[in-house]
Amino acid sequence: MTKLEEQFQWCIDTRDYLNDLNQELIFVSKQYRQSVDDLRAFGYIAENMPHLEKICNQFKENIDGMVSYVENEHIAYVQGQSEIIKAELSREFGV
Repeated sequence: MTKLEEQFQWCIDTRDYLNDLNQELIFVSKQYRQSVDDLRAFGYIAENMPHLEKICNQFKENIDGMVSYVENEHIAYVQGQSEIIKAELSREFGV
């Protein structure tokens, strides 16, 4: 495998990892929301619910921001690098 092929594979692997990371973050955020909803449904202490809701909402906002950052900065960068390498491989090997 040439250096360019290795770099291209690294781009693919990294993009896949970052996409998986984003999916895990989204899953955790949804699970957190479900836990807070379950507490409310089971009659958890009413005066504590506003505080739990606030923390849950802040958590979701932070996760949404992180997911957006990973997509717009990291995944976009890796995708751009991947396209450059793919074009170079095409020129080099006629693929």
